[in-house]
Amino acid sequence: MVTSDVRQRLYIALETTHPQQAELVENPSTQVEEYPTPFFQRYKIYSAQRYDYPRLLYVGFAPDLPAYLLPGHPQQFIAMAQADGVNLTTAEHALQYTLTYFEVTRSMSHLFYLISNTAELHFWPEEYMNDDERQHKAAFEHNYGSIITSPRVETLGQDYQVSFYARHKQAVEHHLVTTRSDGNISNTVTILEQNLPLLKR
Repeated sequence: MVTSDVRQRLYIALETTHPQQAELVENPSTQVEEYPTPFFQRYKIYSAQRYDYPRLLYVGFAPDLPAYLLPGHPQQFIAMAQADGVNLTTAEHALQYTLTYFEVTRSMSHLFYLISNTAELHFWPEEYMNDDERQHKAAFEHNYGSIITSPRVETLGQDYQVSFYARHKQAVEHHLVTTRSDGNISNTVTILEQNLPLLKR
């Protein structure tokens, strides 16, 4: 949990441009925490979440600099990185930066989360599947069980290439991301499988 001073600063930074989000941050029922960002020099990212009324928000904040509302706005993350003057000089920081980008800028209106193996997918219990759904699940696990791995990073000159797998709605995707040392990102997405019998959570 952050201090009351940090919570108040976040509220002030948001109240003019994003009054609803400012109210969420100010509410005592909202849990506000700092999200690890060792690759930034000035900015910090804060998560704000209420559990009695499920809602999650990520905000980029630095004293005397603009605040950035991040969910659903990947361009805001890049603008924040440029305002911070980010310089990714290690593969470890490039990997953390890239995964943070996808986590905090994802849309909160549908499911998106990283996976390291097929066991991390939330399938329907098999007793609730029909034969086609069970066969679909079995074929997917057979085809991709040895392919889906934890996120990886390689150095490409002054840039980095990050590879990871994710669930997006009812599909599983492979992301191949080029992350530049100045924080700019380009992404190639390959859909591995669609319409899987996955729980909507």
